[in-house]
Amino acid sequence: MTYVGAYDWPGPTYREQNLSPHFREIVTPLTQVHFHLDAWIRWCAGGQTVIDTTIPYLLRCSPRFGSLAEAEAKDSRVIIISHPWVYPYVPRRPDELLFYDSHNCEYLVKKKILGSTVAGQLLAAGVRRLEGKLCREADLIFACSLGDSDQLSRLYGVSKEKIVLVPNGVDIEEIRPAHRQEKIQAKHDLGLPLERPLLVFVGSGYQPNYEAASFIVPQIAGKLPGCHFYIVGGVRDSFEARTQETARALPNITWTGTVDNQRKLIIYKACDIAINPMFSGSGTNLKMLDYFAAGLPVISTPAGARGLELAGNACVICAGEHFVKEIDCLLSDPVRRDELGQRARRVATEHFAWPGIAKQATEAIRNALEKEKANAFARPA
Repeated sequence: MTYVGAYDWPGPTYREQNLSPHFREIVTPLTQVHFHLDAWIRWCAGGQTVIDTTIPYLLRCSPRFGSLAEAEAKDSRVIIISHPWVYPYVPRRPDELLFYDSHNCEYLVKKKILGSTVAGQLLAAGVRRLEGKLCREADLIFACSLGDSDQLSRLYGVSKEKIVLVPNGVDIEEIRPAHRQEKIQAKHDLGLPLERPLLVFVGSGYQPNYEAASFIVPQIAGKLPGCHFYIVGGVRDSFEARTQETARALPNITWTGTVDNQRKLIIYKACDIAINPMFSGSGTNLKMLDYFAAGLPVISTPAGARGLELAGNACVICAGEHFVKEIDCLLSDPVRRDELGQRARRVATEHFAWPGIAKQATEAIRNALEKEKANAFARPA
């Protein structure tokens, strides 16, 4: 297997490496012309991030990606398109299988994020055309939730028979529940007293995460001054850019910005409760799987838990206005906190561990290859 990708931020240079004996990675940078044109379109779209949705139009300004994709696809039996953006630049032979590895129903996500400007509406309409074309032409579609499967089938008129459920997963060996001594050490490493409750929210600079962080600051952290909150990830930059404020509005919030895995694991070990007050988005939230693997009791909105098909006792699911009450209830009941954390860990282990998910995906690919082989033998010479 060879992965061909592009850096969507300035700075990195071309990279090629073997990640395993059977998996090669090639990543090429986009050009400065590409970034300049994307910046202009971003301005037209009201400052929203559009680097993914402009790829179908601007990747011709970064021709090295197309050359690499064409060279690697030439002798392949299977092409897997992860996200729809680069599909126009990947040539396909008639006898090659095409899979779409869908992470969201992209059109619905972009329609909500970009719909406030004419430029954004045009980009969203382009996403619908491109995603629909890829769904109809793909031999198999990997969807990460039943909800996404329903949306893709309904929007683009594709049969559910060619949609395979391949959920997002988590590394349950790397992320594990903390023993008491580990929690004590982790809180010490973060400079927090053991008795002070610590709550975590993790998010990139993605619009739904910005919405969640904007809710956490006044509606949760502002009403729980006795708790400390870690808001982890690039959402800090998004919050500062949109509110024109430094992300230090309250003394009981630590905004970490982007952190490495080691730092994130320390935060999980120190935590008492994980929160996920999401109000929009598609697909599933990877942060929820991290929380579960870490054995944390989780409080989420229905939108934050979407696509996970959770049993009612795996976490607390409630409307945003009930978060403070639910946090207070959990903090006053350590036995229930422990039970929720144990159930969450069990859900991660039994349903979202990568080895089991990879087995499902492998089986789907193998079956498609065998079906294509049988069809080839059946064709007249």
